[in-house]
Amino acid sequence: MLERDDDFDRRIRNWLQPDQHTVERLATRVLSAHPRTRRNGRLFALSAVAGLLMATAGVWLWHSTPADVDEYTASFDGDVLLIRAADGTTSILGPPGGDPPPAGTAQIVFEGEPR
Repeated sequence: MLERDDDFDRRIRNWLQPDQHTVERLATRVLSAHPRTRRNGRLFALSAVAGLLMATAGVWLWHSTPADVDEYTASFDGDVLLIRAADGTTSILGPPGGDPPPAGTAQIVFEGEPR
């Protein structure tokens, strides 16, 4: 039975041992690679990583930046204009009362606290 195991071990070792000619050919090819080829590969890999990082940062900034503009909704209820702000406050603008202002003038009314 020992002879069978020895034969099996020998076959496995022969099967796993690389061919010397193949090893020499591979080593020669790797060591003689042109430096420009290696540099181009590194440049491509670096460019791919930089592009991926920039895309990730852009998506993160796009999703993490809140809107700069407050949202307002306006609707008419007859002659009255209702303006609702995002913070829940409502402004009511009604039709002008009394005499209208002279032509070429305007009235601007702002109620509330300045920001």
